[in-house]
Amino acid sequence: MVSIKSPLRKILHPIRKNAITIGNRLRYGQGATYRPDKYWNDRLTQYGFDKRGVGNIAQSVEENNQVYTEARNTFLAVCQESSVDFNQTRWLDIGCGTGFYASALQSAGVKDYTGVDITDTLMPELRRQYSDYHFEKLDVSTQEIKGRYDAIIMIDVTQHIVDPEKFSYAMQNIHQHLNNGGIFVVTSWLDASARDSFYEKSRSQEAYQREFPNEVFSQSRPFRDKHIFTIHKSI
Repeated sequence: MVSIKSPLRKILHPIRKNAITIGNRLRYGQGATYRPDKYWNDRLTQYGFDKRGVGNIAQSVEENNQVYTEARNTFLAVCQESSVDFNQTRWLDIGCGTGFYASALQSAGVKDYTGVDITDTLMPELRRQYSDYHFEKLDVSTQEIKGRYDAIIMIDVTQHIVDPEKFSYAMQNIHQHLNNGGIFVVTSWLDASARDSFYEKSRSQEAYQREFPNEVFSQSRPFRDKHIFTIHKSI
């Protein structure tokens, strides 16, 4: 007897996916009306420190853990190749989420770390786990960054700033609060046509170059499903 489950799933999957997308747009808005604070508050409340909350919901916990282990190694390698002195550098982690990169930087010897996120859902536990680090709620696309930093990282975050004006504000915010000679580590698909949804907007490298016109861009390298690269601010 031939099973009809597989063909039926193929038919129902896109219908279910479209229904979820429509529901999310109604719940969180779209474009200029998108509410990223509410979206990420709900998502991190649901998943907690499970990496599916900041990773790929469609993958298993084990698959996400493997992807994130590889991402950690790539991230640290990129920093090392940029001759970053982990111990003496003042770090800002934008979109700190579950504290994954706080953990990576702590293991590399970082002492001066600030993590900011659009939601503070996980921050009580992050403050307990990383008592020497500072965490605060901040939306860099609408609120000015406090202080100046030698290294700013924004990993798997910029695509979630879907509004072009807010994206520009965030990039200029970072540029102004990055010390001369500092480094900005960022990820992107570097393809304007890669994604366009209510909570994700892909951009080309030219979009970043317009925001940092006089700075030095490194060669990008594969990172998860995106690319990672650095922007060095001139002295």
